[in-house]
Amino acid sequence: MGIDYNGARMLFHFKGLGVDYSETATIGRQTLFLSTGDIQRVISSHGNSVDVRCRAFYSADGFADLFLHFVGAKNVASFDYSDYQGASNIHDMNLKISADLHEKFSVVFDGGSLEHVFNFPVAIKNCMDMVKTGGHFISICPANNFLGHGFYQFSPELFFSVFSPANGFDIVKILAYEDHPDTKIYEVLSPESLGERVTLINNRPVYLAVLARKCRHEIELRVPQQSDYKLEWNRNSGKSSLRNFIINRASALGWLNALLPGRLKNRLKRAFGVQTPGFDSAQFREIQI
Repeated sequence: MGIDYNGARMLFHFKGLGVDYSETATIGRQTLFLSTGDIQRVISSHGNSVDVRCRAFYSADGFADLFLHFVGAKNVASFDYSDYQGASNIHDMNLKISADLHEKFSVVFDGGSLEHVFNFPVAIKNCMDMVKTGGHFISICPANNFLGHGFYQFSPELFFSVFSPANGFDIVKILAYEDHPDTKIYEVLSPESLGERVTLINNRPVYLAVLARKCRHEIELRVPQQSDYKLEWNRNSGKSSLRNFIINRASALGWLNALLPGRLKNRLKRAFGVQTPGFDSAQFREIQI
């Protein structure tokens, strides 16, 4: 859990979208994974100057508190299961947060911690409760190719479904990017608006950067359903399963795709030189930050 070069870019980008970092809570105490050169580069690229003070970013045993202050935090609170990294608040995020911490923070920032918390629904509801109305939840979390890193890898569908108006939030933006320097940044389009699953096959680790705004004070977390299933349930309510199958597999290609085992389909793709799709332009929109 920590802030690397691309993560720092995300935080500055979100500041430009109106995020107020003045009262920031971090899930886990965040480590700073930037060299002094990276610090100078990311800060200067967002219209700020930095001098030799950048050395001071490492005065707190390598933690990111001072960097968060530079982004705009006046106060930084950290929440962790253990005090081994000096978190200011000791709490197991598998358990409900105390009511006196509700509506306390302008930003709750998960910089790569929630994938390590088994009881994710409780942990994410804690984060939602801690955000002030009008404030923001930010997550920079693992998506593709992080097998074994934590309990979970996350899909954009999860955040689009959880941070919904029904749950008192609006998604401002979800970004996806591969884990390498000067990577391209893609805005992820909503599966519900597209009417299909947003999927990605690629060869490098991918992060999601999620920005959601709290628009209602009291929230009850409604259990979400995946959008494409909801669409099918509404579209095909009362129809027979056989009819559904025929409708959904109308083309010859659809029939073939439905009948062939996945492993065989992958072998055929490799045999005929079909490349993995990567960031499909219909589902991911490249942006500049």
